[in-house]
Amino acid sequence: MANQRLTWGQGRKADFADKMHHEITQTLGARQALETQWRRWLELYRAPATQPIKSFPYEGASNAMLPLIATDVDQLYAKFIQTIQAPKNIWSVSPRNERWIEAAKPMEDYLTMLDHSLLDMKSVNEKVFLEMTKLGTGIYKTGWYFEQRRVKQYDGNGVLVDVEKRVAYPSVDHVRLIDFLLPAYAYSIDPDAQGGAWWVAERLEVRPEKLKGWARAEEPWLPGMDSEGITDVLNYIEKRQLDYDTTIRHQDYEKRGLSTGGTPITATDEDFDRDRQTTTSLSQGDPLVEKVTLWEIHARYETQKGQHNDIVVTYHIPTRRILRAILNPYDHGKRPYEVVRYFPGDGFYGIGVCEQKEPFQNLQSELFNYQMDNVLLTNSRGIVAREGGNIMPGEPIYPWKIWFTQGDPRAEFDSFQMADIYPSLPQTYDLLNSIGERRSSIGDLQLGNLQSLPSRTPATTTQALLEEGARRPDLTLKDIRRGLGRVGLRLIQLSQQFISSPRSDELGGMSLMEISVQSLGMPEGARLAEKLIVPLENAELGIGVDVTATSATQNKELAKQSLMGLLQLEAQLAPQFVQLMQISEEMQGSQTGQVALESAVGMAKLFTRLLEQHDIRDPEQIAPDVQAAPAQGAGGVPGFNGGPAGGPGAAQGVGGLAGLLGGAG
Repeated sequence: MANQRLTWGQGRKADFADKMHHEITQTLGARQALETQWRRWLELYRAPATQPIKSFPYEGASNAMLPLIATDVDQLYAKFIQTIQAPKNIWSVSPRNERWIEAAKPMEDYLTMLDHSLLDMKSVNEKVFLEMTKLGTGIYKTGWYFEQRRVKQYDGNGVLVDVEKRVAYPSVDHVRLIDFLLPAYAYSIDPDAQGGAWWVAERLEVRPEKLKGWARAEEPWLPGMDSEGITDVLNYIEKRQLDYDTTIRHQDYEKRGLSTGGTPITATDEDFDRDRQTTTSLSQGDPLVEKVTLWEIHARYETQKGQHNDIVVTYHIPTRRILRAILNPYDHGKRPYEVVRYFPGDGFYGIGVCEQKEPFQNLQSELFNYQMDNVLLTNSRGIVAREGGNIMPGEPIYPWKIWFTQGDPRAEFDSFQMADIYPSLPQTYDLLNSIGERRSSIGDLQLGNLQSLPSRTPATTTQALLEEGARRPDLTLKDIRRGLGRVGLRLIQLSQQFISSPRSDELGGMSLMEISVQSLGMPEGARLAEKLIVPLENAELGIGVDVTATSATQNKELAKQSLMGLLQLEAQLAPQFVQLMQISEEMQGSQTGQVALESAVGMAKLFTRLLEQHDIRDPEQIAPDVQAAPAQGAGGVPGFNGGPAGGPGAAQGVGGLAGLLGGAG
């Protein structure tokens, strides 16, 4: 996977380094307030139960934070994960022309094999969907992972030997929003789109030991990184975390932590319920943290006079060092990032649940605290005592306490009610709650609570209300389908470019192509090899990749009812298919036999279209395969290149495949 070193024009390398130093520092400064808000939203989502002691309107007043944001985020996050991960195959592949019809299903099985064996898309989607739902935006990164390094391992005799270990396979990962950067004036990752960014960057936090290894490595960093530059960069080792990471650590450890006595830790001024509008750093350094911050920059830049190339640069800001610069290594010509949004915004970043519900969580928490204070004060009594009486200031009061007085007790002291009941508080709380539900579209129906509906609401009305309430989540699912669909297409495009070589030790010393052919078997493996090893047509021109999942309204109960209806229809149609085919065979060559065959073909096509309208992604496996004319001769099942099974065509196809795989790697 060697790449050619980028040739810079006169003065262009220094100009690019200076320009990127200005662009990145300016963009980080412009985004500082947004990053502060991200940290605030993460804290609001966690809403810990233990809060500092509140002194207004009295010492020890109620100070609870209601987890309203978490209630909506958890519901939507579970819906997205269950919807996307419900089918066994995340991606479905459909042919765009007749040349890819036989390869579409093997391509789909290939993507499923990648998911189950290498990618683990469930763990990737969990990270992307959670950040997307909370903060509004999620980022995927798709690429081809290749690494070659010398390691020690045991040979067959149990002796430690030095070996060259190679790893090569496609990868899909989540890029944290805090680590992804694009200009504040840009709206899109694609430079050719409206408002497209001429550069985007990803923060890479590398351990010093790994960076030293890069200086000596030949693969996958061909051309190699600048050894002299790495020596300079190693003088800038950082020992502090990002404020974003400090906030996460604060939530994971300090907010959950208990002292040795089992009591909650003492709250500090950094608790999220305090008004904190400053943008000062939260991290004071950690002796266990040692890292070097690099930036992987994807830019379209004039590297030579009159030549604007798509380049990939590894850059260090403090030294303004370009450690590595190559042309875009991927044949598809696109940047490796895909974005999904919870709800689209006016710029690049989407609008998440935290942004939608933040004012309502704050207001409803305040009203809840006022109501709790009102309940406490309404059921409490104040005491008025005669000056000089037998009651000391601050004397504790408890049940069955005996008070000694010098005279008539009614003349010594009296009690009074500290507050009245205010019914406007719960009414105002309910009003805010209803407005918040409209903002986020998460109400009783979406939470599975039907108590708010009249007792005799028809089932059709309830289903219609569920579908109406799912419009907002379905909008997000459509954006997820678009982003994940592009990820699946990128995997096939990368496979066309890199799948044959090199062989990987992680795959038993074989290339991914050999593993895929063995997993799919014949003839599917041969059809896959034909389209990936020696492609005559780019994948994006021959197939479409989509997410198999349909919509959030298709929950399990509705899906079961729909499948039951289709099962009944299948049971009704099957005898008719059998009867029509018997007539066509018994009266072959007659007009009646021809009409029976045409009727069976037409009914099969209509049944297939009906299955497609029910979002059944594999209707060809359900509807009977009825052909208007024999699709093959007496030779049997077609071979790899269209010849009969067992005939010369099949032998030629298998031989051709063996030749292709033999030359791989």
